[in-house]
Amino acid sequence: MVNIQKLKPAWHDYRTDIPQWVASGIGQVAAEWAVLERELEELIRLLMDIDPQHGRIIVNWMNAKTRSVTAQHLIQAHILQDKLKPHHLETFMKVAEKIDLFKPNAIFWLTGYGTYMRVIGAPLKCVSRGKLRN
Repeated sequence: MVNIQKLKPAWHDYRTDIPQWVASGIGQVAAEWAVLERELEELIRLLMDIDPQHGRIIVNWMNAKTRSVTAQHLIQAHILQDKLKPHHLETFMKVAEKIDLFKPNAIFWLTGYGTYMRVIGAPLKCVSRGKLRN
């Protein structure tokens, strides 16, 4: 077990002096990801044909991936009931695949890995299609 009293103070030195353009980028990604999750919530609500209050209860604690999968299953159910055509599922799956491509970038920036990592001396890194690169 680690004795927290013996840890060096530098271990707790979190970086807060990131450049404005990086902070702005992190905020923009966070806002756009929140809009995406809100739109997926609305899609689920419409597919279930329920009021917004119950829709919010159902999607509570769901992330973008689980909302996407839930929407996919609801679309499949509507296709089986002849309420939607199969091309609706194909169209949604194209969008869901794009969400999966952007998720690594969003997580990368939102968790702060996209900031200058001066603590370990690493340069600014970015993600390209889910792979970390310099």
